[in-house]
Amino acid sequence: MLSFLFGVNLKINWRNVNNANDKHHKCSASQLNFDYFLIAPVFTFHGANLPERTLSEDEAPKKIVMQQFSSRSFLRQNESILRELASIRKNMTDAPKTKSFRFVLTLLAIALALLGAEAIYYFSTPQLDDEQKMLLAWQGVQAPDFSVTNIDGQPIHLADLKGKRVILNFWATWCVPCQIELPSYIKLAAETSPTNVVIFGLSPEDVATQKNFAQHAGINYPLTVLQNIPSPYQDVQEIPMTLVIDRHGVIQQVAFGPQDLKALEAFANEADYSGTVKTAPIAPK
Repeated sequence: MLSFLFGVNLKINWRNVNNANDKHHKCSASQLNFDYFLIAPVFTFHGANLPERTLSEDEAPKKIVMQQFSSRSFLRQNESILRELASIRKNMTDAPKTKSFRFVLTLLAIALALLGAEAIYYFSTPQLDDEQKMLLAWQGVQAPDFSVTNIDGQPIHLADLKGKRVILNFWATWCVPCQIELPSYIKLAAETSPTNVVIFGLSPEDVATQKNFAQHAGINYPLTVLQNIPSPYQDVQEIPMTLVIDRHGVIQQVAFGPQDLKALEAFANEADYSGTVKTAPIAPK
């Protein structure tokens, strides 16, 4: 039978091989045992119990069963195979360790699969919640006026910014996604003129917290405390959120989640809202 062997353990019982006066020498192949399989296509008699064969005195030295496996010849010609066999036997004695390693690999594969599924869910387009639907309803509506004071004590009046594109960033210092998009806002502020594009951040945090964070992060646009302003600004609960107001004071874009530089540049440079200005939506009771 042609098979793949992983290891060979030969136990050959030679009977009267060295008896020169005996006319017959017996080689019992019934004790030719193969304990393991060696990775090589050879003919084996795995589990077979071969009948004894009587060899003549002339035949015995020449036709000993599987002569190439005789001890001296095998050791001399197949040292590399023996080393492989020793290595394989060692590995087989470490079988419990191998099983544990395979178990760990299986758990790792399951964990990676779950993480992959979570990543697909996270980066896929989620269903809009009620807050997001309500905020999106303000697109195409004249932006309600408001006045705030930035962290340096200077007032900002939205009505005074007509003729400029205004980008409002709703954020907080503790918000990790907000920190992810922060470099894009800083770069946009550096590459645009405040006479054309006005950027400022709105956070419910106090002045001291925002000022300390701004100094360490290198924020180069105004920050304000989000308080005492009308809808839709006060309705923002999920951050980060970006709201874009065109040169005519119409809310043109409402964007959820962190924005990259390419998206922010598009907001800053796109044409003004061209549709019919809508009435403000009625907030649900």
